[in-house]
Amino acid sequence: MLAGACPPADVVVSGINRGLNSGSNVLLSGTVGAAMVAALWGLPAMAVSLQFVGDSPMPWATASWAAVQLFPLLEGLRGRGPLVLNVNVPHIHEIAEVRGFRQTSISDFFYGRYLELPVESEDAEGRRRVAFRFVRERVPAFPESSDDGAIRAGYVSVTPLSPLVGRDDVSLAEGLSAAGLTTI
Repeated sequence: MLAGACPPADVVVSGINRGLNSGSNVLLSGTVGAAMVAALWGLPAMAVSLQFVGDSPMPWATASWAAVQLFPLLEGLRGRGPLVLNVNVPHIHEIAEVRGFRQTSISDFFYGRYLELPVESEDAEGRRRVAFRFVRERVPAFPESSDDGAIRAGYVSVTPLSPLVGRDDVSLAEGLSAAGLTTI
């Protein structure tokens, strides 16, 4: 796998990431991406991320505890095709306050929908500054069956993901033909 640079891995755990990798944002995640590559190599893999809340200290021990609890599930993934457990842990310091573990689906949350991008006036050199601001107040409630809903309700979210998703239900034949492109 790594050309003999180290002994072969048996499983891969990627993370703990500072900040969630939930909703459609999983497509942008290096933490999830590393686990996806491991899954493509045929290894059981888990990506672990921890909810970030402003200046509050990160509860790394809670995320570590959750990963250890879920680690035995990785053996059950072996031989089931490329599959990743995407684990998101709520920002809770006391493990006893975690409400439990939930298998979840991916929510439709995307950070880009909740950003304000105010553009300042040009400075003396003709440059404009853009400041990104996440507008937390606009984020809707999500069902607890989704990754974002479970996390916000105090559960550890466990979402099975596959790196290979084809869309056989989408036909491009008409569009290709209209564009004058050859179809077979």
